[in-house]
Amino acid sequence: MTEDSSSASIQPAGQKAPAGPSTGETKGAAAKPRISEDTLNLFRIVICLALVVPVIQLYFTIPAAISMWVADQFVPFVNMVYFILVIVGGVWLIRYSYRFSDEERRRLREQ
Repeated sequence: MTEDSSSASIQPAGQKAPAGPSTGETKGAAAKPRISEDTLNLFRIVICLALVVPVIQLYFTIPAAISMWVADQFVPFVNMVYFILVIVGGVWLIRYSYRFSDEERRRLREQ
């Protein structure tokens, strides 16, 4: 039997070849273009601006719904819990967005 020099390795019967290009095919292939950080930041700003109006409307609608559905004696307590949740959620979002910034990634890689 002669061996074919074009195949790098022969798979045993019953085993499938790994998906994707083999190592020999990736040497000349160009890398996938990445989106720049400036483009991602612009995209984030556009999304945030689109969300500002609905978030403000929701912020003022929830206390009205609380006063309608909760007994009058419990309205201040439920409003307090709601505003605490808003503050905690805002702080979490700020920390979450900072955690994935480029500066924070670089700082974590250097450690």
